[in-house]
Amino acid sequence: MPPKTEREGMLKAIGKVNNKWELLAFIWAFRQKEFWKWVAGVESVIILMMLTKYTDFFEAIYQWFKGFLL
Repeated sequence: MPPKTEREGMLKAIGKVNNKWELLAFIWAFRQKEFWKWVAGVESVIILMMLTKYTDFFEAIYQWFKGFLL
């Protein structure tokens, strides 16, 4: 019977890990999606910070909405 959750699958498979390199590969295999979500989030924050600091992009949007609503 297959495990019901990913966590149960991890707990069953971790018994076969013999050394630190296999442990690193094991963790990477099970947590790869979460890692890339964090990377994408950090990248998005950096891009937004650079947009606000080096351009007047958000100021232009604000002025457009201000003129549109009044």
